[in-house]
Amino acid sequence: MAFTGTPVIKKVSDRLFRITGVSLAGDATGTIGFSDKSSAAEVSLVAPTWEPYKNSEGEAVSLQDAVWVTINPVTDVTAAVPISVVKTGTGHLHFQIAVHNDTAATTSGGLEIYVEFH
Repeated sequence: MAFTGTPVIKKVSDRLFRITGVSLAGDATGTIGFSDKSSAAEVSLVAPTWEPYKNSEGEAVSLQDAVWVTINPVTDVTAAVPISVVKTGTGHLHFQIAVHNDTAATTSGGLEIYVEFH
């Protein structure tokens, strides 16, 4: 598991999850997905089926556009550690969030991660 620590998942609502208890080693990638995915993620969220939809103008909105990921550091670190997020997959069963520590050798502090569906 690229995330270190034990993930603590709080389902705030059907559209919002809070994940704590994890950090990332240098150059490590942790994955977040749904528990009923075809391939397992390191942190699994039990969510209603989140699918692409059409907005009020009739335009398709993908999960990459509709899912918002916010990451907050929750412990002190001596140097800022950049964290990047990549969202892949086209539907609920294939959607995955990759959270990457962009430094080569510095471990991130503790992370508070919010995953929200708009």
